[in-house]
Amino acid sequence: MKRIHLFGIIALVLVLVSACSSDPDTSDIYGWSRIGGTAFTQASASYLSLQVDAGTPYLAFRDSESNIHKASVMSWDAAASDWNFVGSQQFSSNPATNLFLQMYNGNPFVAYKTAVFENATPIAYGATVKKWSRQ
Repeated sequence: MKRIHLFGIIALVLVLVSACSSDPDTSDIYGWSRIGGTAFTQASASYLSLQVDAGTPYLAFRDSESNIHKASVMSWDAAASDWNFVGSQQFSSNPATNLFLQMYNGNPFVAYKTAVFENATPIAYGATVKKWSRQ
């Protein structure tokens, strides 16, 4: 699968909910609209990976809250007009880099490289058990 560049991800996130946004202040001169507010994460986010499943965007990222740098995933709740964490925030056991998110049958799967041991770690979110686990 071809990897989406960061600018492509940002562009896709901006356009996904443009039809849902009636706030004229969120459109720039090119017609893009934000999904939610600016800077919706609590701290800096890096290694972004975006997937859309049934019209809902999911964003995996390295979450730098409390300077821990672990993996987090958020999804857009159009009814509440808000981003929410999928499962627990910073679910990886070690700091994560090079995140890749893939949706399968409505469930997010994340692969990342641990910054401590430099090994690849696949992990899935179980919709029925509502937690991240290595399957």
